[in-house]
Amino acid sequence: MNLSAYVAQQCARHGVRRGQLPTALDMGNINKALRRLDALCAGEFFDAELLDRMRQCPLFSPDDVDAALAVTVAEVRAKHAEAEERAEMLRRERFSPHLWVEHRPGRPDCTLFTLYWAGMNHFKRVSIPQEVLDMDSVEQRLQALTLLIEQLPNDAPTWSRIHYGFGPPLLFHYRITYDAYYTFDLAQQRWSEERCGQPPIPTVSLGRR
Repeated sequence: MNLSAYVAQQCARHGVRRGQLPTALDMGNINKALRRLDALCAGEFFDAELLDRMRQCPLFSPDDVDAALAVTVAEVRAKHAEAEERAEMLRRERFSPHLWVEHRPGRPDCTLFTLYWAGMNHFKRVSIPQEVLDMDSVEQRLQALTLLIEQLPNDAPTWSRIHYGFGPPLLFHYRITYDAYYTFDLAQQRWSEERCGQPPIPTVSLGRR
C-alpha cells in the first residue's frame, strides 16, 4: 500500500476528514499543510519534517508510514524508469544523422533561461546536407563533413549560433547512428575511428521546488 492509500485508509478508519489532517498533524496553515501532504503522497517531494509529524501522530503507525513510503518511492522510481524508456524509444524513432558540437566544459555563456527556452539542439546540433547523407561510403561522408566544418566560419548564422551559448567549439561528432559516431578534433584536424555509444550530451533543467 502506498502512502496516499495508507493515509486515506487511516482517515476512514478514524473518521477524520481530509481538512482535519493538518490539525491532527499539529500544522497551523491548513492549505499549505495539505499541499505538502499531497506532494509527499505523490512522491514529488521528500518532506522529512512532515514524515516525522506523521510518525508521531496517533492516526498513523510509524512502521506503517515507513512501509507505505517505501512503496511510494518504488512506484515513483518505476514510473520514472518507464517514462525514460518511452523517451528513449522516441529519441531513437526521431533520430537522424547530424553533427553534434562539443564545447569547452563549464557553465554556458548564455543564461540558463535562454538555454532552456532555445533548447540544447539550437547551440550544439548542425544539420548535414542530404547530398552528404546520400554518399555511398563513410569515407566520402567524412571527407565532405571535413569541408563542411572548415567552411562553417563563413556561415555566419550557424557559426554565431554554435558560439553563442558555449563559446568556441572543440570537437564535432558525426552521429552516424543513434549508437555510433565519429569525432573530428578541430585542433588535430582529423577524424577518430568509429566509436560506440553517444557523445557527451548535456541536459538542462530549471528544476522544481
